Amino acid sequence: MAAIADGIPLMDPPTDKPYSSRVQDILSTFSSPESASTTEWSQWTVNLLKMLRQTDENKPKIYYTSNGKMRPRVETCSDLVALSADDQASEKKAICVIENISPGFIEELGSAWDLDPEFFIGHAKNPNLEDLWVKQSTAYDTCKYRHLLGAFEYHGLRGQKGLNSSPNYFPRLCFEHPPYSVQSNTFISYYRVHLGLYLFLVDAPLDIMTRHVELYPRMRPTLRLMYATNRGGVVLPQLFHQAKHSLFDSLKAFFQHGWHLALLFGAEGAIPHEPFLYLLSNSLWISNLNYLTSEIHRISFVEVRNPSLKINNALHDRRENLASMKASLTETIKYIPTAAVEYFNKHDYFLNNAAIRWNSVTPIESHQGTLDAVVQLDHVLMETFQLLMSSISLRDTQLSIEQSQRATRLTQLAIIYVPLSFVTGLFGMNVQQINATGLPIWVCFVTLAIMIMLTAGIFWFLHARAKKKKKKEGERNDV
Repeated sequence: MAAIADGIPLMDPPTDKPYSSRVQDILSTFSSPESASTTEWSQWTVNLLKMLRQTDENKPKIYYTSNGKMRPRVETCSDLVALSADDQASEKKAICVIENISPGFIEELGSAWDLDPEFFIGHAKNPNLEDLWVKQSTAYDTCKYRHLLGAFEYHGLRGQKGLNSSPNYFPRLCFEHPPYSVQSNTFISYYRVHLGLYLFLVDAPLDIMTRHVELYPRMRPTLRLMYATNRGGVVLPQLFHQAKHSLFDSLKAFFQHGWHLALLFGAEGAIPHEPFLYLLSNSLWISNLNYLTSEIHRISFVEVRNPSLKINNALHDRRENLASMKASLTETIKYIPTAAVEYFNKHDYFLNNAAIRWNSVTPIESHQGTLDAVVQLDHVLMETFQLLMSSISLRDTQLSIEQSQRATRLTQLAIIYVPLSFVTGLFGMNVQQINATGLPIWVCFVTLAIMIMLTAGIFWFLHARAKKKKKKEGERNDV
């Protein structure tokens, strides 16, 4: 690339040699490997060459934003190159995220943006199984591209078949190692193309959990990246409102916050692994916190007015999300590398905004603030549970009152129908006007009138007695 001067420089003109030929040139340097590592690296170079010879079967997903604003939908590589050229000429800060990059895109972008072929070789290279959970080294240098290795854990999935099926052009490891659940690896690779452009490459999510959604409706895979002081690594959360753990959607949400661009483009070269990872982690946790806050407040202030079993289940789901957030944030805060803390403390963005409390909080410090907010939201959730129980109790009381009112109406109707039933049962059809035997019919009507007055008198007496008793109890309570 050309030397960096004031402002955003133009890129070096791409070489006329086809991009696959440039990869072939790298392979020729391994003609006499001196170690196992060079042999392994050359094998992945061969794999990239094979991949470049494939035809594009699936279109990559593309997200492109400049100065924090999403640009029109990009579908072809030529459109992407034209957009980036316009933004470069306008000195705008642009981000390009590509999910499951295809051979055609590698060939065109590699040539148009003069990308180092070793960037794609590194993105294609999978670790050995025994090295998947080994803590990764990180460098705080001015390298122009980096790779973040991550591992997915699919909890509860054991004894599965067809684990090697992947939607990605670059195949990833997907295996089961008893007694552990199914695992797979992934990469977040990013390249500082020039002072005003970043390129991010991510894998498409595997559909393992989708195939078992009926058995595991609430199960989410856990993604860990081995760049913390503990062996387990940093948890990179799934967006709670997303059905899949999609790194593409996570980065889209991340780049909707303009101040993130100040940190990314404020570094010389590509931002180092650890600062970027903790910046991304903090942003995703805040997005999940905002989502849960909105959901819990909606239930607490709107839906709880009409309580139902569905609301109770939704609150339990949100409670599970909060418990997961508290556990993951507590672990993240405990194992943050010192170098990442110092990087943000010395960054110009936070030093220049030291007088503004909100803007001076680093992503590392913000993790603790997010955890505190989760604890407070958990209190709101428990209060909502109590409010739901009170609403259900109030609804049941109202239903009891309505049932009591219906019983009162039935009692009032009984004043008429009970005497009728009694007289009918007493005389039946035995009157002179019907079968010429028995008593005259006027005896029936007289008996009916007497029974109605007697029933009404008893009802009035009982009602007055109950009313008087209730009045005495009220006077006693007042005293």
